[in-house]
Amino acid sequence: MTIEAIQHLQDSGTASLVAAARAGYHALPAGMVDEYAAIEQLLAEHTDRWGRPDLTADQLREVTGRADKLMGAILYGGAQQILTQHVQPALAALIDQVRTDRATVGRYANEPAASVAMLEESDQVREAVVRLHSLVPHYGALRASWEILRKRSMKATVDPLGTNSPLGEVANMPDLFADWEPAAHGRTPWPWAFPVLHIKLGWILDNDGRIWLPTADQQTEAYKRHHPEPKRAYAA
Repeated sequence: MTIEAIQHLQDSGTASLVAAARAGYHALPAGMVDEYAAIEQLLAEHTDRWGRPDLTADQLREVTGRADKLMGAILYGGAQQILTQHVQPALAALIDQVRTDRATVGRYANEPAASVAMLEESDQVREAVVRLHSLVPHYGALRASWEILRKRSMKATVDPLGTNSPLGEVANMPDLFADWEPAAHGRTPWPWAFPVLHIKLGWILDNDGRIWLPTADQQTEAYKRHHPEPKRAYAA
């Protein structure tokens, strides 16, 4: 049962959420990281010589109970709450930092790679350059947590592409790029100059794009706004 409980934490995405919280990418409700740490400590202290859990009945019940509590925290309404109260605000803070860093680096904002000239700039500029060129783990972790929480919320969106949709990343993408749907299917290129994250985000922000991590309902609203239902014709 212990192995099954741990596997459930991995398969459900709980372990990934805790890892993102530990890295400082986003917060989680009080107690979740501590519960996970308590499980890790119990397993670390009670393993056999082959590295397998070797727990007493009481310890097994404790691990299982803690795992069940963690799983319960990300089901249905809990997942939605984590998304709206912790992950969405974390993305907003990151995007604010991207805006600030792009302004700080100035002419280097759309350079795909670091250069010697950047290294010769002030500490403030160099630090901003490092942050922009190191966005992938941070931004990627937020989007990964979003996908986990969307799945665990058990709510569907009418957008046929679901969490893979460009509307799941940019609320007003159709206003920015008319060919967004062909681009989503690989039939036409995206408009940013290089397939580099800070350049992509920069293009979106420069064109007044709204980068987000929507709930299923929020994504449905965005989809319907750009795909209005045809009006029905009624006979006189």
